[in-house]
Amino acid sequence: RDHAYTVFDFARELAAVLPAGGRGSFESRLQEGTVREIQTAVANLLRRLKAETQLELAMRYVRHAYAHGNLEVRNFCLALLPELLDRKGEVETLLQVLTDEDFRIRCQVLDRLGELQAEEGADLIVRFLNDEVWKVRKAAATCLERLDLGKTLEPLIVFYARAKEEMPDRIRARLMGEVGAKDFHRLED
Repeated sequence: RDHAYTVFDFARELAAVLPAGGRGSFESRLQEGTVREIQTAVANLLRRLKAETQLELAMRYVRHAYAHGNLEVRNFCLALLPELLDRKGEVETLLQVLTDEDFRIRCQVLDRLGELQAEEGADLIVRFLNDEVWKVRKAAATCLERLDLGKTLEPLIVFYARAKEEMPDRIRARLMGEVGAKDFHRLED
């Protein structure tokens, strides 16, 4: 990964899709704009490509920027997904990048998968209950808590049994209601 690849590089590469007449004003904004202004210009251009039925081209640029970008660029790419993709496409893409080497990205992806209640990724998400980074393990548990407990009950009980003090009261009550207090305490032990 090229950590020197920034949002400015992403914008410069994306400028190539503009017709020659529009490229000059876009490039001058790149030279004078703040990071936030550049991100807004990039997001607007990607939205325009989507509206012009060139979503695949837009996503090619997003995937390239994600693959080569620094943390800021990767976060920006993830933030673009809900604007460019339908729920199914977003979930599929998030599941693909869930193995990012940066724990902050893994946490962000797990948070978003939880928001989307991405049941289809439950099996993969469960694996992150054993991540080497505690924040990722906790994000995976929080994500799974938002899914159907029928699929995630056992891994959550095992996870929280290892760190009993960490189990939120709302989850303890939900789990106990799901399996009954007697069975819950037996599973906990």
